[in-house]
Amino acid sequence: MEVVEARQGEMFLEQLSAREEGRRQELETYVVENLRTFIQVGQALAEISRERLYRSTHLDFAGYCQDIFAMSRQRAYQLIDASQVAEHLSTNCRHLVEPPKNEGQIRPLLKYKDEPKKFEQVWVTAAKTAPNGKVTAKHVQATIFDITGEQVTKTITRQREEIRKDDQISKSFSIAFDAFLGAIEAAKAGKYQTTSREAILKRLDALRHLLAEDGKLYIKDSLAD
Repeated sequence: MEVVEARQGEMFLEQLSAREEGRRQELETYVVENLRTFIQVGQALAEISRERLYRSTHLDFAGYCQDIFAMSRQRAYQLIDASQVAEHLSTNCRHLVEPPKNEGQIRPLLKYKDEPKKFEQVWVTAAKTAPNGKVTAKHVQATIFDITGEQVTKTITRQREEIRKDDQISKSFSIAFDAFLGAIEAAKAGKYQTTSREAILKRLDALRHLLAEDGKLYIKDSLAD
């Protein structure tokens, strides 16, 4: 197998074997002809990336995807992630609900791609509650909001109960904290239109750092429990 010479530490082009070249051409054809069949496309891209089947013509996967498929590296990995999530759901949730049919349905779940139990819960709930049985990306996103919203409500209720029992907290602080929790509930009920979730988290982080600097204490993120 011929290899293009390069100095130590540099990337170089490398001749593929006849078998690898043939397999790469098969996979490229599959991606081009089946861009809408996202599971198979994602699997094909994953294999090309994993086995570095681009290495005879390109130094990296990003340049390869751009030149061959006019696709950004980010989009390629989005398809890879979507295919993996969809394949997991097809394997583990088929006995409960229909598996995903297109990549758009999967996209809102990608933030949980490393948390299978969470995206399973969201998908099963979305599939069971979809209007007329049609699962859309919008409905999946709404389901995520409903589930996380329920978790926020439960956490806020628990925090209120705990702070009322805490004899190390003054009445004035308890009242102020309760008002803050109420503001979070109001923001959640308004789907964070006037006060964003990100803004709330940013302020909480600022408070956490302020208190940590005062006593070098580790503060558990109980709102994330």
